[in-house]
Amino acid sequence: MAEKNTNFNLPKEVLFYGRTLPEYLKMFDLDLSIWKDGKVLDCPAGPASFVEEARQRGLDVVGCDPAYTDELQLIINKGNLDIDETIKFSSQYLQLFSQKFYVSLEDMRQYAKLALRSFVDSYIMGKQQKYYIQASLPNLPFSNQSFDLVLSGNFLFIYSDLSNKNLQSFDYQFHKKAVLELLRVCKKEVRIFPVPCIQGELHKYVKNLLADLETQELVVELTPVEYEVFKGGNLMLRLIKRINC
Repeated sequence: MAEKNTNFNLPKEVLFYGRTLPEYLKMFDLDLSIWKDGKVLDCPAGPASFVEEARQRGLDVVGCDPAYTDELQLIINKGNLDIDETIKFSSQYLQLFSQKFYVSLEDMRQYAKLALRSFVDSYIMGKQQKYYIQASLPNLPFSNQSFDLVLSGNFLFIYSDLSNKNLQSFDYQFHKKAVLELLRVCKKEVRIFPVPCIQGELHKYVKNLLADLETQELVVELTPVEYEVFKGGNLMLRLIKRINC
């Protein structure tokens, strides 16, 4: 009998926080009808309800995350704890809080609670049917070009050694390898949100990455989207593979 994987495998600094389908549609400027005949990856997916909600609408969506342990109660506990941590952190920056999507922090909390409940309800079946897969960047267990669209939200550039000395493993080389891995498993397009930009200056790793990607056969776009938690934090990175590359 295989030993159960109960290792949460997530640095404590990285919050396990999920979002709903309506949030994803705005974060990634998504039109689901365009991808209804394709395959979509959410990485890292966290305790979001996007995978389940999109699958209910007929899309072929897979979510992967290092925190997809076999111990469901551990996931529930971590999810609830990190909702509280996220709201507590956000409350320190109320002067920057945008009401573009959420009318209040309590509204934001309720979206997160809804996402977590839906995710938990679908988790056991999702693990059995292999649309929830435990996996970590920058090494994913998927073949080249397995997915038409790859989404990566609220992880890359948000968590790095530049912002937290305890995240030394999330240096620039990690970010570069992670993005190249997302591109490897992607057939058409990768979308990453958010792209940190402070006082008009892109995050250092974003600028380095854009320079390194110049040799790739890609169309690169920085696109403002309609989702925003803090004012100015609404940039999405689109990496579109050129046809026949």
